[in-house]
Amino acid sequence: MTTTLAGSCHCGAVRLMIPRLPDAVTQCNCTLCTKLGTRWIYFAPDEVSVSGGPLDDYVRSDLRESALVTQRCRSCGCTVCWRAADSDYARMGVNANLFDAGVMDGLPLNLVNGRDWDA
Repeated sequence: MTTTLAGSCHCGAVRLMIPRLPDAVTQCNCTLCTKLGTRWIYFAPDEVSVSGGPLDDYVRSDLRESALVTQRCRSCGCTVCWRAADSDYARMGVNANLFDAGVMDGLPLNLVNGRDWDA
């Protein structure tokens, strides 16, 4: 059975729909994810509906090659998702913290050492 889950930024201007619970939640310790306070869940871009907005894009300028575009709500500033700079990449990250408390409870938590990527 498929369960569609809804989430939103703090002010509600941006809404998210995902088709099911993810397999796991990822917590990255890179400088960006740490400062954003995000935890990520992953889906194919065509599985995620992001509506409302507007969104602001942020691309890291401190890396040799920036592969991701992070998007946030222009109104409240909540980080919504990241998309690959290369549109052929078959995965996007959605901020798991934008869903109701408890929705992601019980899922495995993958800790990623993104600090190694910051160099």
